[in-house]
Amino acid sequence: MAKLRLFASLREIAGTARVDIPAATVGGVIDRANEKFGPDFESVVETSRVWLNGEEAALEDSVIESDEVVLLPPVSGGSQPATLALVDLLVYLPLSVLIVGVFANTQSQEIWAAALVAIAAALAVKWFVGYLGSHGLALFGWYRLALCVVLGVLIWQGVLTISPATRPGEAGSPIVSGTASGTVVIEILGGSAR
Repeated sequence: MAKLRLFASLREIAGTARVDIPAATVGGVIDRANEKFGPDFESVVETSRVWLNGEEAALEDSVIESDEVVLLPPVSGGSQPATLALVDLLVYLPLSVLIVGVFANTQSQEIWAAALVAIAAALAVKWFVGYLGSHGLALFGWYRLALCVVLGVLIWQGVLTISPATRPGEAGSPIVSGTASGTVVIEILGGSAR
């Protein structure tokens, strides 16, 4: 029988901080706990972190009698699955269409385009915060590696060139421009050396 430790809202729902549950895997312990404590417990478990003997655990990890499985639910607002639920679409989509429609009928084209960009940015930030809450910051390491690979390929293929500019007085300002051949040139302006 593995020992299951519960914290915060899971402890409140279960009415206990510790419970012994017979199972062969971490997933089995969680499944039996979900059966024992009901659907409210199960919904919080879906967004909780699972640890086995002080280390993050996978559901297929095996457990023995002396093992301790810990469920850590999100605290102070917590994390939610990084999916856009139907209720989000039902709330944000009509509101977005209304705002864009009002701007499109009362202002110039630039303002309604800016409103559309602001709405898209708000939705992206909402999704991004949810994603970070459940997945952490590991994505940023992969993003930077992928960006370096893409830029390297573009430079290697001659689509992108990076060269120092020779315009005095504008130190530190990058200039991005296109050429007749379709090559993008990024010029880094340097100051005078002293």
